[in-house]
Amino acid sequence: MPGAQQHLIPFDEGQFPGRLPEAVKLVEPADPGDAKGVVLSCRESRNAVGYQLLLGADPAAVETYQVLADTPEPPVLALETLPFDPAFWTVRVRDAQGSTVHADPRPLSRVGLTWRVENLRSGERSTSIQAAIDVAWEGDEIVVQPGVFHENLSIGTRRLTLRSVDPQDLDLVSRTVITSLGRPRRTVLDIRNVSDVSVLGLSLIGGSHGTRCAKSDVTVENCLVLLNLQGMAIENSSVTLAHCVIADNQGAGVTVSAQGRQRGLTSQLLSCVVANNGSYGIEAVQGLVDLDQCTLLENRGPGVSAGTATLIRSLVYYNGPDASGPQLEGVEIEAIESNIQGGWPGVRNRDEDPGFECLRRLCPTPLFENGRVKLPGHYRR
Repeated sequence: MPGAQQHLIPFDEGQFPGRLPEAVKLVEPADPGDAKGVVLSCRESRNAVGYQLLLGADPAAVETYQVLADTPEPPVLALETLPFDPAFWTVRVRDAQGSTVHADPRPLSRVGLTWRVENLRSGERSTSIQAAIDVAWEGDEIVVQPGVFHENLSIGTRRLTLRSVDPQDLDLVSRTVITSLGRPRRTVLDIRNVSDVSVLGLSLIGGSHGTRCAKSDVTVENCLVLLNLQGMAIENSSVTLAHCVIADNQGAGVTVSAQGRQRGLTSQLLSCVVANNGSYGIEAVQGLVDLDQCTLLENRGPGVSAGTATLIRSLVYYNGPDASGPQLEGVEIEAIESNIQGGWPGVRNRDEDPGFECLRRLCPTPLFENGRVKLPGHYRR
């Protein structure tokens, strides 16, 4: 309504003197300098006469949180240990009449008590990968130290590189783990509307999707995408996957979809292993897929189901519910110099048993324990 005031006016200030506290704004955890841990605090809230810094295990049950500090001013607390992992922290403020308000709880893990994420350009360190992404500039490179990070990451609008300390070192990759935070599961790494993003040497586990790319140009190299509901979703995007393991996801390993003009976009898999997923190895009803020197083994559906796909020097075996069903299905699938169970027309294709037992019997599901992914031998490439 024109001219309407944008604040509450008490009917009788003498009788009702209360002023609700201003919404709480948490401060990003700060580096305590030489000390270990992090410093937690918030900005000053108008009308607040008291501040409580709270820590708990359930983001939906703030009433159960421990009170770590109760101060008349914004708290400043150095926290070195956590009673549980992950934990959630917030600040609750109160006015003179006892009305309270708190900020949405933020996650904090034991990994988050150390400064394991660094922007190589600026030298700035962070306890959170997402916090580093949020303040990154175009073209920045963010390096993640080994550890288990309970985060759901989102990259959009900025060109950047996100990587482990050494993407070529499988041991380091298996110990640099990003896993979905809370329930229900969400996508571990969501990339949208951005070009030239590189993700190198990370383990992405336990989400609704390990990675989801929409309207983006992305390179994913030397990554482990394991134990998600769905492995990787590529939507109206051009994605290159190189030297990745996409295995033991409940649904498909990789899904590719495209609409309109994006149907001409091609996704490439180079020297990847797609194994033991609960549905298709690769499903690309729309969009183009090229595979070179890839291994597709023991997926519960066909190794590849696609409208248009090209396979070069690849192995496709033991796929289907009984490990002997159709390995490939689609309208236009070209294979060259590939070993495909049941055979496939094409130059120098063959049907030769690869010579090892069924992976379901030979190799247990990859384990995730003690902060590390353990891979069966045949998943290494």
